[in-house]
Amino acid sequence: AEAIDHQEHGRWQKAESRYEEAINLDPMQDTALRGLGDVLIKLKTVHDALPYYRRAVEAGPMNPKNYLRLASAYE
Repeated sequence: AEAIDHQEHGRWQKAESRYEEAINLDPMQDTALRGLGDVLIKLKTVHDALPYYRRAVEAGPMNPKNYLRLASAYE
């Protein structure tokens, strides 16, 4: 929740840090993986975000948001 708040307010570095903490605690947390992908697109490049979107799809294959983010990253 804290990572999402930082992300929604444009505090990208703080959001990145919080998402990384969440992923370290639970590497299969698809929401955190997807969120980190979103932040990396803002901070770096789509290329940096793609591995996290792929991992989000693997971690949460029933969540359509994961597929949508991965697909849109390829556009």
